[in-house]
Amino acid sequence: MREAAQNPRAKLANQLSLLWRREMATLQKENGLYRYPGKGKAAVKKYLLESVDPGLLKAQMMEVLYDRDYSIFQE
Repeated sequence: MREAAQNPRAKLANQLSLLWRREMATLQKENGLYRYPGKGKAAVKKYLLESVDPGLLKAQMMEVLYDRDYSIFQE
């Protein structure tokens, strides 16, 4: 059995598409970036990829996904 390792073919852009638009706005705020309230997910994803270091962005994205609140679906 092989040991666990990072997937070398995983793309940060694909992982960012798992985030909700509100969570992307949180990442923009954490990094001191303009929020672009009228833009869609694709534009914000591109902006984040261009503006933030990939290692930092991945760590922040994992933290946001870990803390995701699913209680909004119970209403």
